[in-house]
Amino acid sequence: MEILSTKGILESLSATLQDLEATPQAWSKTIKIIHQKGGPLHGLNEVLAALLDRLEQAARAKGVVRLTKSLIWPFTRTDVEQQLQSIDRQKLLLTLALENDHVALSREIQSDTQAIRQDVVVLRNHVAGIRSGIAQRQESEHRAAVLDWLSKVDYVAQQNDFISLRQPQTGDWLLECNEFKSWLVAKKKSLFCPGMPGAGKTILTSVVIDYFVTNTTNVCGQRGDVGIAYVYCNFRRQVEQTAVILLSTLLRQLVAGVSGPSFPPQSVQALYEKHTARQTQPSMEEILNTLGLVIALFPKVFILVDALDECQAPERNRFLSKILELQANHNVNIFATSRNVPDIVSRFRGAASVEIRATPGDVGRYVEGNMSHLPAFVRNNAKLQMEVRDRIVVAVDGMFLLAQLYLNSLMGKRSPKALRVSLANLPSGAESYAYDRAYDEAMERIRGQLPDQEELARQVLLWITCARRPLGVEELRHALAIEPDTSSLYEDNLPQIEDMVSVCAGLVTVDQESDIVRLVHYTTQSYFERTQARWFPKAEEEIAATCATHMFFDDFRTGQCQNFDEYEARLKKHRLYAYATGYWAQHVRHNSTIPQQVLDFSQCEKAVSASFQAYAAGEKNICMSPYGSPDIVPRYQLTGLHLAAFFNLEGLTRSLLLADADLNAVDTDSTTVVR
Repeated sequence: MEILSTKGILESLSATLQDLEATPQAWSKTIKIIHQKGGPLHGLNEVLAALLDRLEQAARAKGVVRLTKSLIWPFTRTDVEQQLQSIDRQKLLLTLALENDHVALSREIQSDTQAIRQDVVVLRNHVAGIRSGIAQRQESEHRAAVLDWLSKVDYVAQQNDFISLRQPQTGDWLLECNEFKSWLVAKKKSLFCPGMPGAGKTILTSVVIDYFVTNTTNVCGQRGDVGIAYVYCNFRRQVEQTAVILLSTLLRQLVAGVSGPSFPPQSVQALYEKHTARQTQPSMEEILNTLGLVIALFPKVFILVDALDECQAPERNRFLSKILELQANHNVNIFATSRNVPDIVSRFRGAASVEIRATPGDVGRYVEGNMSHLPAFVRNNAKLQMEVRDRIVVAVDGMFLLAQLYLNSLMGKRSPKALRVSLANLPSGAESYAYDRAYDEAMERIRGQLPDQEELARQVLLWITCARRPLGVEELRHALAIEPDTSSLYEDNLPQIEDMVSVCAGLVTVDQESDIVRLVHYTTQSYFERTQARWFPKAEEEIAATCATHMFFDDFRTGQCQNFDEYEARLKKHRLYAYATGYWAQHVRHNSTIPQQVLDFSQCEKAVSASFQAYAAGEKNICMSPYGSPDIVPRYQLTGLHLAAFFNLEGLTRSLLLADADLNAVDTDSTTVVR
């Protein structure tokens, strides 16, 4: 019975031995010990061997054939007790050894369990991080949706462009003057900064904005609590810069300054939900009321408006009335720049005022900072550099833009003598014709280039001057690459933006942040508008023909897009298409003749329908999904006669009727949702 009871222990040990390599390290050590000499397994083997030997001896002595039945137990009680005690001892040792292995195994299992628990904690943290990331992404998407719904205009790009043009220390005089310092700490006060054209008002405004953005401690002695909102008015964006849009833009910026769980403010969220559900836009009063509630979240708010004179008078007056009303009801300080326009000046009567003029120090720093653009004979002659700087500082008479134009006029000079003659003939900024003289000279330099360069410059200036809205870099490149009577765009015909700018004698610049190609100043625009008959006598006809050629490309003769992805891909491939479909009719309306390209386009119903789909999508801003889904694309089926009637193009209507246009054609107008 003792031997049989040992069987279970031995079988357990046998199973462990069979899987020795897979067992924990502690088991391996124990098993190696128990079978060595003196170990329990070795002792048990000796006991069993002795028993077997005694039994064999007894069997031989009796000569028993049927050993199992006739064997007489050969042991005395003393022998039996000794053997049993020995077996019991060895069994106990084996049991203890195996139990020790179980303890070691338990410890290893416990260690592994702890590691697993740690992995589980890491996994839980990872899952929590993923959930947090999803929540943050959803919050970020909601934030962007709310801000874009308030206003799609963001002046950060313009601010970055303007401040990047600043020479170090330029405009510091304004930040250090007593009027500015007093305005900073005052409550409900305005600082009006008038200045002549080209005095540097926009750069000075960017300096003031940068002061607020970069100062860690605001003028209230607190951190991060001052609200900042600013607007750069632009003569090319007058249609877009209505009072409602300007106020909405201010609201967007102030809301963007609200962070944490407070975003969006309850008043803004309520307004957003109300109008997105109805697919409507908020009224002026709703914007104004919400603006007041958001302003109240800040201890103080600064509103900065540059170039008020470049905004249309009716909208400008409404806008000024509303922000002055906000100032009367809240702790709002206003900073504004403008030319000396009487109705604007009267609005700020009694307010602190600082005239903006390009100081000699600012002009000198600008000239010195751009001296590297002049010929080598100037760069290598310190005395000549001083002459250039001193003469320009005196000539500009506080008009910063003239410094830029005068410096550009010296770039092509071939000798010190020619340069000094040009310097001596620079008109003073005090003379009324100074800008026209500078622009005339710039155009003469353009006309003195190689024929291909002159033509490229003419087309660049024509499009920038006469386009109905500012053009992006790619839009302008595509406009110049489209050739008459072609059915597709050739990629190798796209001019490089560097070449487009360089041939224009300093009259054109690119806003790097906003990617807009523009004239250097609104006085440049004014000059070309007054002299358009001289430089671009057929501008409207050329642009209308280019737009029509583009809309008649093979890609558009296939008809309308069937879903949003197809529509988006079309706009991405054809960068000028959005402008062409949105403004071609305006160029046709202001032209006395109808270009043949317009007639050809108008007689292709599929191209006509495709163009009106893009026009309608642009009008409804489909890309921004005001309907809550980017899959909604308007669908139309129109003829050229429908289009001519819609845009009130009398001349085109007459031409189409003479070409036997179908008066009985029925148009369709629907909005198709493609999921």
